[in-house]
Amino acid sequence: MNIPEIKEIIGLFEASSLSLLKVEDKNLKIELAKAVATRGTVASEEPVDSVAKVFPLAKTQASAEGNGTPVKAPLPGVFYRSSSPQAQPFVEVGQRVEKGDTLCLVEAMKVMNEIPSPVTGTVTAILAENEELVSFDQILLKIEA
Repeated sequence: MNIPEIKEIIGLFEASSLSLLKVEDKNLKIELAKAVATRGTVASEEPVDSVAKVFPLAKTQASAEGNGTPVKAPLPGVFYRSSSPQAQPFVEVGQRVEKGDTLCLVEAMKVMNEIPSPVTGTVTAILAENEELVSFDQILLKIEA
């Protein structure tokens, strides 16, 4: 692991809602922790709204209540609907997909991770915005089987 990768891990951690992160490489072990706010106390001087701007969970949670199979982010990173800015999106709402088809990408530590469809069906919702930071387990899309 090199310095830019370590800085990227720290940046993703700081922008996430995680309170603890442990990363271990064969030559390096990193453990990051944030103070956790409890009822009646403030963990930091940063306004609480800043987290909501980075991870708009209210929109995702409200949209997640509908029908369909949720497709969740397997890791925190940057959500991309296509393989490049000039390329067409992998999927659109209303499009039929097969199990295993690539739905989107999540970039973490400069690695593009393809997110496959867990089921065959029709895309009913795309809940993340292109180039938006997403958190672990955030619902990205919904597919009606």
